[in-house]
Amino acid sequence: MPTATSFSALGKGNGFPFCSGAVNVNNSPDGNPYTHWITLGGTIKGGGPPTQSEIDLSLKNAMKLFWNYNGHTATDSTIRNDSLRSFTNLTIDIDEEEYKIPSEGRSLVPFPFFSNPKSRVCAGNGWTDLYQLALLDPTEPDSTLLGELNYFQVSNYIYFFNSRVLMYIIKMYDGSTDNEDNFLGYGLGPYSLFTFLFGDTFVVSSLFYAGDPGINPENSSFGDTEAVYEYLTLDREDNIPIVARAWGREPSDTITITQEPSDSRLPEGLSATFTRANQHPQGLHRGEHTLQNRDFDFYTY
Repeated sequence: MPTATSFSALGKGNGFPFCSGAVNVNNSPDGNPYTHWITLGGTIKGGGPPTQSEIDLSLKNAMKLFWNYNGHTATDSTIRNDSLRSFTNLTIDIDEEEYKIPSEGRSLVPFPFFSNPKSRVCAGNGWTDLYQLALLDPTEPDSTLLGELNYFQVSNYIYFFNSRVLMYIIKMYDGSTDNEDNFLGYGLGPYSLFTFLFGDTFVVSSLFYAGDPGINPENSSFGDTEAVYEYLTLDREDNIPIVARAWGREPSDTITITQEPSDSRLPEGLSATFTRANQHPQGLHRGEHTLQNRDFDFYTY
């Protein structure tokens, strides 16, 4: 928990240096209501209108995530034949400059990079491509074949492992976004926290919809299973509410999302466990592995 240099920011009078994008939870990009949503204050789909305390809490949590987020650890663990075989850890730490900035033209969201909290006063468009962490095979630091994809190699097989953070603060409405009476609170936009291992994907956000092309096998080279969803909390101290979604590359996969791993051999953290019975053609074996997002870290002042 690093200490940031104190500063003042006039911003837009809403706690941010931008006007947040507005989303009607009844009208997703595919024309249907979002299937899963919850504000950063805990107002949840089907749970009735927000209280003022929930709206206030959503702003508090949104400001904490935007201004104070320092990093997290992403972990992949592999269990085969009931034996824990390996861990792979990626740790993003802004204060220690442990991150990778996507190259121009290669970033999924090509917006400016903002690191320490003071520099975020310049994030004027609402999208903050804060940090991307890469684990690269040191023997192939500039592979043309793999481009900017992050990977490691085991035997003859390439495994892509990536964890990415995009702090996109949105205002969520139950109806027209022109009517403030419909305001539900603040949330995190799509794919705010994204961890990926060769088609197995674990995403944290405030809202999801069924027709998202990111999980539609017809529109994606990965993602052959139906998505699984759970409502969790991101940060233990403030219990920041979020929605987690996971999907896998194999139709036979069984996927479980939990606040903490069910296997005591694994560290604590938001967990998506993928269990498969079939041999994958690229050599990924039977058994199970768990993607985790954990050890969330924030600046203090």
